[in-house]
Amino acid sequence: MESQHDLAKWLSGEMTDAERTAFEQSEGYATYDRIAKASAHLKAPDFNEDERLMEIYSSEKTIETPVRQLRPMRWIYAAAAILVISLGVFALYPTEKSVDAIAANGHQKQISLPDASVVTMNSGSEIKYDVASWDKHRKLTLDGEAFFKVAKGKRFDVVTSIGTISVIGTQFNVRERDNRLEVECFEGKVKVASGNNSILLTKGMIVVYENGKQVDAYPTSAGSPSWMRGELRFNSSKLRDIVSELERIYSIEITDNSRQSDVPFTGSLPADDLEKALQILCKTYNLNARTVQNKVVLSGNE
Repeated sequence: MESQHDLAKWLSGEMTDAERTAFEQSEGYATYDRIAKASAHLKAPDFNEDERLMEIYSSEKTIETPVRQLRPMRWIYAAAAILVISLGVFALYPTEKSVDAIAANGHQKQISLPDASVVTMNSGSEIKYDVASWDKHRKLTLDGEAFFKVAKGKRFDVVTSIGTISVIGTQFNVRERDNRLEVECFEGKVKVASGNNSILLTKGMIVVYENGKQVDAYPTSAGSPSWMRGELRFNSSKLRDIVSELERIYSIEITDNSRQSDVPFTGSLPADDLEKALQILCKTYNLNARTVQNKVVLSGNE
């Protein structure tokens, strides 16, 4: 509030020489001075204070509210000038245009992009994109897993730490977890590039990368991502990766003491029934699951 008071005094010409010198050395003076000069051509409407008072006094209505002393008009002009300068500051320094959307563990989130494309994020996922440059380049970064319904238009890029997925208009799912990238195409065509390798996916194809290298590509008959149908699909996934996915989906902590982290698993687990998911996992790996202080502990059966 003090800075606004100083600004008003400066605009109304009521500062002493010492106050003016100190104000001109303040951090924001250069910006205020530049905007004030640029708006100097603005002219306030003619206002006759005496005539306005006479109009009020001659009014037929009786106003019984207490009379308050009118402030000098120069303070009104100063307040208006502060508003003009404030708007000028916002014009010179625009607000941040970056959008960061997060789906917390245990929750899914759907958002609409500026071009009406729709992104549905799985639990524990995050996307970022720039609104200001969206019309020139439809690009976002993904950390986690998301299903995309891309509106037709210019090239659309999904950038992950492992590779980039490029499309024009299609539907596809991207899962990027711990140096593993899986891309599944449900409609149209999808180009996946990682390092020096690239592949063009058509409807009903899945490609898998690990540590930047393509390790698998196979067909699928699914019409939508398994996690959106209440299932968690795994293909040659290690137990530690399955445990991490369960932790994200169910927002729970799981400790694996089974020493089977590198054994691969292919199959599906329910995404809406933790007890059943653990039963399937324990039967597959011959494990025992117990709850200790709201945490799940996996161990081998003796």
